[in-house]
Amino acid sequence: MLKMNLNKILFIFLLLISSSLRAVELNVHLSDPEHQSMLMEQLTKKNIPFKRETSGNIQYPEKYYNEVTILVREIISSDLPANRSVNYFSPKDRDNFISKLKESNIPYSIKHRHDGEWVIWEDKDSEKVKRIAALVSSERKKEFEKNY
Repeated sequence: MLKMNLNKILFIFLLLISSSLRAVELNVHLSDPEHQSMLMEQLTKKNIPFKRETSGNIQYPEKYYNEVTILVREIISSDLPANRSVNYFSPKDRDNFISKLKESNIPYSIKHRHDGEWVIWEDKDSEKVKRIAALVSSERKKEFEKNY
């Protein structure tokens, strides 16, 4: 009888513990607001549940740790927008490119990185920028042919 009561007590105790356990939540915070926004966008695309806390932290279930870690690494390592940034080896070419962006009233920004200055533009201007980049390349080629 005592053994049966002890088993019942143990069973009830385990039920109480299991019902009070919550899923473990992890937090991530990227210092660059643009990176933080990119992470939330990627979490949404991948259907990973998250909450943005008032502190700015992004809280997500522990079971997504590996996926979130991969996303964070990708965002940090690829902090340049795909197909919307260029780095010219020649400062002269970069300045010519920027000048043409200004002439065309195309907004841009410059990101200074370990591998140089990158010019970044908005997606809506990509077609215009392709033509400008082609023009800069053409001018560079003509100058090269003229000198050699």
